[in-house]
Amino acid sequence: MIDDYRDNTFKVVEETFVNNKGEQLTVEKHYRKQARGNFYKTHKIEIMDLCKVIGGSKGKVMAYLVEHLNFTDNTVKVTHNKIVKDTGVSYAAVSNVLAELEHAGLLKMKTGYLMISPGLMMRGDLRKEHMLEKAYRDFYEDEPTKYPKSIILPSIIDTNSEILILSSFPIEGDGPHLQYYADSADKFWELIFSCLGEEDPTDYAEKTALLLKNNIALWTVMHIMQPVRAGTLQRQFKPNDFQKLLKNYPNIKTIVFNGDKAFQLFKKSVPLKDFPDIKPFKLPTTSPSRGRYVKTYEEKLNEWKCLIKE
Repeated sequence: MIDDYRDNTFKVVEETFVNNKGEQLTVEKHYRKQARGNFYKTHKIEIMDLCKVIGGSKGKVMAYLVEHLNFTDNTVKVTHNKIVKDTGVSYAAVSNVLAELEHAGLLKMKTGYLMISPGLMMRGDLRKEHMLEKAYRDFYEDEPTKYPKSIILPSIIDTNSEILILSSFPIEGDGPHLQYYADSADKFWELIFSCLGEEDPTDYAEKTALLLKNNIALWTVMHIMQPVRAGTLQRQFKPNDFQKLLKNYPNIKTIVFNGDKAFQLFKKSVPLKDFPDIKPFKLPTTSPSRGRYVKTYEEKLNEWKCLIKE
């Protein structure tokens, strides 16, 4: 249950800061008066309201983190699977939201728990704020080898491949070996083999081999860059080297984007004019999504079948 602080006395202070995109922003920080006249920052109610406005899977995950925040050390002791179970949001969506929040500098993650930036929300006086800021800066220091320099999901491709299907970026946390579309809620494998008139194998190696047999390749638009030394830099998403890939595999003449996000990331980071012989097609995402105009599985299958035929 969220305590409602809005009936108490507040002090509002405007602060200006530069975000990770170099933009100068001005925000209001809300402080609530305590018995001894001190103030502590409290954004909890405002952020919960914001999460409701955002809605969807992103709003649910953000609201869950805020509601379960331990104000003592600004941490949330939780796993990806716990968030999935409690919110009903898919594993892929939870991973995406957490990765985006971490990339934006709003939280940092370790196995089994995460820490919310005290710049976003905290409770305590100025001394407590300084303590939390130091803890946040040093959050990764005791695990210097936890994060590799980058996470790149290798392309599934050979010289006979003619169609390249692109997802947005690798999803972390699916076990020791990253795989394409490992989330059971993602219908990619079921859908693609229905289009091909093939039975969906249970073994991952057999799935990818069957795709290659049908001249279909897989890759991600982006890969995830990690800090060289943990805790020093925010993670970044970098486009994969499509110039090199398409030069090495000249039979690729069609690129299929699995959803609008993959298409927008590609268009933003890889100029389509660099590949005049390539035909791009954007198809409905096979990952689970919510909203008023979300297409059914049958509708998605019909659109994919128009391009990926038996």
